[in-house]
Parts: sequence; C-alpha cells; structure tokens
Amino acid sequence: MSKKQKVVCVGSMGRDIFFPTNSGEVEKDMQKGGKGEKWSFGYGEKIHIEDRFQALGGCACNISVGLSRLGVDATAYGVVGADSDGGWIKEELLRDNVDIEHVTTRKNSNSDVSFILVREDEGDRIIFANRDVGEKLKVDKNELKWYDWVFVGSLYGENRVDNMNAIHDAVVKGNMSLILNPGMSNIQNDTRKIYDLLNHTKILFVNKKEAQEIIIKGGLNIDNIDLLKESQLLNVLNDLVMDESVIVLTYGNKGAWVLRNKKITYVSVLEGEIKDTTGAGDAFASAFVAALISEKNISQAMQWGAANSHSVISEYGAHRGLLNKSKIEVDCSNFLVELMV
Repeated sequence: MSKKQKVVCVGSMGRDIFFPTNSGEVEKDMQKGGKGEKWSFGYGEKIHIEDRFQALGGCACNISVGLSRLGVDATAYGVVGADSDGGWIKEELLRDNVDIEHVTTRKNSNSDVSFILVREDEGDRIIFANRDVGEKLKVDKNELKWYDWVFVGSLYGENRVDNMNAIHDAVVKGNMSLILNPGMSNIQNDTRKIYDLLNHTKILFVNKKEAQEIIIKGGLNIDNIDLLKESQLLNVLNDLVMDESVIVLTYGNKGAWVLRNKKITYVSVLEGEIKDTTGAGDAFASAFVAALISEKNISQAMQWGAANSHSVISEYGAHRGLLNKSKIEVDCSNFLVELMV
C-alpha cells in the first residue's frame, strides 16, 4: 500500500452566518430564463427571520474538513484573529480532525465573518463578507514542503502576490503537487501570476465563468473558440497546465466536466431540495481529490464529487452536508458519468 498522502489547504477561513428568508422583492428577467436577477429590500424595513445558522467558511476550512471526513490527512493553512470567532474556528477544525498547526492567530485583528442572506425557495444567496485578518495571510514556502499536495483557493490582501510566489517556489523546488482553484478576483487582478501557477498545476478546478475569464484575460487567440462550449474551454485550458493534468469544470445545476488525457467525461446533478448553494464547489473539489488520493478512477472521483456537492446543498453552510467515506461510497452510485464524444 502506498504511503498516506498529506494535503495542506491554503486560503481563507472564517465564520459564516446564514439568514434564510423569502422576504424582499425578486425581479425576474424573462429573457434570461426567468432566473432572479435582483433581490431587494426597502429602506427602513425590519425583516423577521425564523431561524439562523452558522458554519465554518472559506476555502481552507471547507476543503480541509471535506478531505478529513473522507479519510485524507488534511491541514488548514490560514489566519484568524485573537477573538472568540478565531477560537471557535480552530475548535471546529479540530472537531473534524483537521491539523491546525499552520493556523496563525494574529493579535489586534478580527477574524473574518460573512453574513449570508439565503433565498429559501431557491437556495441562491447574497454574501456580505467582512475580511480583516484574512487579508494579512502570509505564506511561508518552507512550511509547505512537508506535504504531498497543496490546495490553493482565492488569495486576498496585501500579501497575495508574495503568497502566490511562495506557493510557486514551493511547488517548483519541492516534490509537492499543486491543486489550484483560482477565484475570479485573482484571475482578473493577478492574471500573470495565475498563469505562472497554471504551468505547474496538477489538478485545476474552475467554474464556467472562471474558465472563460482565464482565457479572455490571458489574451489568447480565441477567434475559433466558442466560449459557451464546455469542451472547447477544457481544451484551451489543457494547453495552460502541466502534461497529464486533470481539469475540472463545474457549471452549477448543469453538472461538471473533467478533461484528462484528452478524454472528457461528464457527470450530471440530481434534482432535489436546494437549501443553500454555499460551498457546493468546494464540496465537489474535496471529494474529487479525496477519491483520487484513495486511488479511485476519474469516473469514481466525479461521482464522489457530485454526491458530496448534492449533499451539501441540502443543508445550510458548506459543512453540515459533507459526507464521510462510508456514506459517499453508497451515495455516489446515484450519479451517472458519461464519456463525451
């Protein structure tokens, strides 16, 4: 049996507070399929909320907990404030057997908190994010070299470019593999650094809008590329990453596509109650990575990802619905994977 793989998850962490409600006015745009485009409230209104929920949030928390529940040795790498929220975040991570050796507590700073307004009848949400200490994250490349994999989500704040450089150096000079899930902010504002990281990426996770933005911002020749077609997006991205890399493209309730060794596979989603879509992408990513580390094939990894994501959106927050290994082995059989021609 191969040695146990260790994954360090670098990025944001905080407390998410959820207020579910159907109050307010939703304006529909019938030319876009009737999907709610604006959700508004009147000035001075006082809205009664039946219940509220809280959960860990941020990529470093979401991915590390998702991996840990599936039997992977996971470490969270981030920063919290020296406040009650920071202590709570670390306690919750420890409760899920996540290593917090590299969770730094910074004095005179507030832990990051997000207020998330969830539309009860649709599961869509509006996020009000208050970042303080998270924007002061500083990555030490020497602390990463002991891991087999580094998972990197969106990076914010004054040190973000230095942090990307540190991660780049750790991957290039070490024996670790990079899993990259770049956020829209980094793609738009730090395009060159994202392209540098793509050159060394072993597994890439992007949603469809992020994939389109990577291609557009990179100034690539897209005269003959249809940016609406998932297969063409995947093929362009494939030229930007390492040989034999895995590219995962998600598109909400449309499903997910994976490109590996020039073969594209697709997994659909299941219908069901959607309470909250927060953390759905991270749930897919953590389960997909855990499956590959557990020596599952690509189709099985896609089933794990789809099952985990489906479970998460049936609960509030990014953690309540995360599956353990025995549960995901059962639930994953409900998801059909197809080889695209």
